[in-house]
Amino acid sequence: VPIENEASLSGGNIQLQGRVTPAGTFANVGGTTAIAGGDLGTNKNVSITDVQFEAIASFAEGSVIELRAVITDRAGNVTNGGASTTTLTVDRVDPAVSTPNLVAGTDTGPSSTDDYTNDDTPDFDGTAEAGAFVELLEGATVRGSTTATGGGVWGPITSTSIGTGASNLTARATDAAGNVSAVSSALAVTVDQTLPSTFTTGTTATVTGTLRTGYWNSTNQSLNVTVPIANDGTLVSGTIQLQMRKSSDTDAAFTDFGS
Repeated sequence: VPIENEASLSGGNIQLQGRVTPAGTFANVGGTTAIAGGDLGTNKNVSITDVQFEAIASFAEGSVIELRAVITDRAGNVTNGGASTTTLTVDRVDPAVSTPNLVAGTDTGPSSTDDYTNDDTPDFDGTAEAGAFVELLEGATVRGSTTATGGGVWGPITSTSIGTGASNLTARATDAAGNVSAVSSALAVTVDQTLPSTFTTGTTATVTGTLRTGYWNSTNQSLNVTVPIANDGTLVSGTIQLQMRKSSDTDAAFTDFGS
């Protein structure tokens, strides 16, 4: 509160008043603060408690509050100050934030929704309160951050390396008022960068028509190829793709056939 350098103010006091804009009526907030001789010609800080501030009439979530000061000199003359140029919006609700989602483009492998990937810096997205600052967490480690759009969508965040193996990723949001959300529930992501074991494709045999080992004739319509599968849990839900080339063309690349 600016205090003029006027001797008559020494021994006077300051009373803060507040109201909910735009239609509220200014009313006293807290008690008076004395003006001493040393305050003349200075800006004096006047404090009120949360209880006093929240006692303003019609105070509620979403209210916009403005304050002004009333100065009384030692003779009892009163001047109402203009309202502060700073208003305060009441926001005491922690923002919402969703569990992170592994973006399909970095959820590699046959499924784009199983949260198994060979990318150790994958992308994540989700939802949160519009405009909230969102952090992607692995435990207490921040793996990336962004700001939610006006539509409440955040990401994609490209994570710093989460290494190989299983990781649990969560999200935390901080809104414009400084309210911090609880940490979201976790998304379990597995990064697997180990290639399947080396193997040799087994026998190839026709299964329809006239069967002749080592030949494909005009009566044949299908064949079976034996593929050895290692006892490796990471292969579960994986796929097998058959490829072919002419055996006489050893310099040619194998090409996919079938699905």
